[in-house]
Amino acid sequence: MQFLEDEKAIDELVERIYELPFVENTYIPKLEEQIAETQKRIDNLIKAAEQGFVSESSAKRLKELEETKKQQEITLIQEQIKTPLFTTDQIAFSIYKFRQLDLSTREAKQTLIDGFVNAIYLYDDHAKLILNYKNDTKTITLDELQGSDFNSVTAPQKRNGHKSVPFLMP
Repeated sequence: MQFLEDEKAIDELVERIYELPFVENTYIPKLEEQIAETQKRIDNLIKAAEQGFVSESSAKRLKELEETKKQQEITLIQEQIKTPLFTTDQIAFSIYKFRQLDLSTREAKQTLIDGFVNAIYLYDDHAKLILNYKNDTKTITLDELQGSDFNSVTAPQKRNGHKSVPFLMP
């Protein structure tokens, strides 16, 4: 029964991860709205031309709008390329690979860390973590580390009945 619960939890996690790029990037929907608005203006100018309301300035404006739309579409494509999309199968495969790691080995711990952490910079009064998620940076002060498992020499203790996973290298 535990296996089925784990499978369901992983399926839910895969779906949430899959939806992240669509939810988090607010720039893409704005670009799509701008393209639609520009297309609407182009359509209105074409309708006016079909009804005989054609002038040199309207032809010039139509050309400007078409160029604007082309630039907006290029920007949209560039933005979509920035966020690579993975299939749900690819996401599930990665999760299952991490799940199968034997965290008692140094190589498995290194694989796990490499999967999530890009870089760690240590300073006298704080640490800066660069994560492999949204090119984000997290600054952690030494006060925040006090009382955490980072201070212990041994593996973290079990809490609330959940297994703790040691992420630090021995």
